[in-house]
Amino acid sequence: MSGSFDNTVRIWKAPSTGEEEHVLRGHSGEVYSVAVSPDNRHIVSGFSDDTVRIWDASTGEEKHVLQEHSESVYSIAVSPDNRYFVSDTVRIWNAAGSLGCVGRLSSQEQAPG
Repeated sequence: MSGSFDNTVRIWKAPSTGEEEHVLRGHSGEVYSVAVSPDNRHIVSGFSDDTVRIWDASTGEEKHVLQEHSESVYSIAVSPDNRYFVSDTVRIWNAAGSLGCVGRLSSQEQAPG
């Protein structure tokens, strides 16, 4: 899996053939960060168009666009239980339910419950 300045996320058939399996399109900006969920079902990506997008890893279909950032998203990580992901600034998202932002962290705050 790779992100690119051509506004795409690419999924590769590595290491078997190295061929491109899917090209994920839909952004108006460069891809800065890409993460795959531990269960391999979803890809989460951050872009210079201030969005976070969730994709179906097996089909390449865009599932959700999250637009709560006010600037480029440079980092993404998914929790080991697939319930949350974090995007920089830091926002914590509920990946298992409403897909709402459930918390924000600064140097003086703590993660929710």
